Amino acid sequence: MIFVETPLVNWVVLAGDGTITLIDAGYPKHLDAVTNVLVAVPDPQAIEPGRLHRFSGHAVVPLASPGHTPGHLAYWLPAARVLACGDAIATGHPTSRTHGVQLPARYFNTDDELAHTTMEMRLREPVEVLLPGHGPRMDLARPAEWRED
Repeated sequence: MIFVETPLVNWVVLAGDGTITLIDAGYPKHLDAVTNVLVAVPDPQAIEPGRLHRFSGHAVVPLASPGHTPGHLAYWLPAARVLACGDAIATGHPTSRTHGVQLPARYFNTDDELAHTTMEMRLREPVEVLLPGHGPRMDLARPAEWRED
């Protein structure tokens, strides 16, 4: 698993079984940054949230995580206890003075109350490592890293 952290957006890439899977693509305008790892998908299939899937040899459970956007998904990798949460949870953002587990600013969410509920629900998983869409990866096994106000 590769976590690519950039100043604007983060990427999570799974590699194995001779394939590469981009599981958190950020926004379409950022796709040019990873075109060298993207391949055509001959028969794309919708994935069902809540079901275990295999991507590039890794067990991944897509989790419905609405609030930031209505159809937002987070990806749970149970073997590694990693949650790739995209923009459902951040650990930092240029618009925030806070570092640590947080939501994106209210104006980035389509439903801020639902975003709060989703964040609380996702953090109930036995997550050890959080891979957010914005901010650095965070080791949740060390509670001191959770929040720095």
